[in-house]
Amino acid sequence: MKNPAVSRSKFFNRSGYSIYAFYIIASAIVLTAIFAGTSPILAAHSTSKLSEPWMKKSLTPEQRANLLLHAMTLDEKIAMVHGVDPRPIKGYVGYVPPNPRLSIPALRLADGRAGVGNDAKNVTLLPAPIAVAASWDTALIHKYGQVLGKEEWEKGTNVALAPSIDVVRVPEWGRTFESYGEDPYFNGQMAISEIQGIQSQGPIANANMYLTMNQEDNRFKENSVVDVRTLHEIYLPPFEAAVLQGHVGTVMCAYVKTNGIYSCESQYLLNNLLKRQLGFSGWIMSDWDATQSTVASAKGGLDQQMPDGAFYGQPLKTAV
Repeated sequence: MKNPAVSRSKFFNRSGYSIYAFYIIASAIVLTAIFAGTSPILAAHSTSKLSEPWMKKSLTPEQRANLLLHAMTLDEKIAMVHGVDPRPIKGYVGYVPPNPRLSIPALRLADGRAGVGNDAKNVTLLPAPIAVAASWDTALIHKYGQVLGKEEWEKGTNVALAPSIDVVRVPEWGRTFESYGEDPYFNGQMAISEIQGIQSQGPIANANMYLTMNQEDNRFKENSVVDVRTLHEIYLPPFEAAVLQGHVGTVMCAYVKTNGIYSCESQYLLNNLLKRQLGFSGWIMSDWDATQSTVASAKGGLDQQMPDGAFYGQPLKTAV
């Protein structure tokens, strides 16, 4: 099942199994971000409640999302903005349970920088992204993304946690193999092609890790001190390309701090740069256990805490 996904509108208008036509990130603090997709594994949910107004394909995605939000309780909204851990099913690194009352299917997230991860069987072991990027061939990395997207989709994945597009500033960085190299423009062009390849097969791609993530040592407390010009000319361009030309669906904020503020609660990085300046209309999720606060993260622009609800479960409800 191949669905073109090179623009935001096409995400929201997928044909096929219909119900996974939107995904809501919402709460009284966290504003909405909406996505679409369909999955064969979720098809059982697709015909259950077609009389519900948010199921009408004649409405715009925004109209459908607003109708759904109006029907949701606070607890239901809170449940959408964080994963659950331990996960009730294997084969995924992140999982948001379904809401049968409102016909919202589960959200399944899987690793996939160099092929489908999380102990998946019968999948292709792909070359490291930096090896593919060494070809300088955007058509090749588009095909790479298609293979990854197709195999993720066939495993029931809704969000493929790929690609990693940080520029390589520290050669010893433990995740250098996941990225493309050290040139901001080059990384952006590779990202566009891979993202479009992934999303053409069904899954929503995820650009990670935003921003200034360049070393593994002490990654939960590391502080990248970067002046504004360097931030805009070196670190931001790959993500700018991913958003404006790749139309990536989700972005993952990093573990590290940037200029003293954790990436997943930085007003400047998330709200100012990503959402306002670049006009990113998808949702921002945290890297796994990268969230450090409830109110600061929610007001800073984070939409979804992963992998659990330590900050966006009961603490978020209390804050609301």
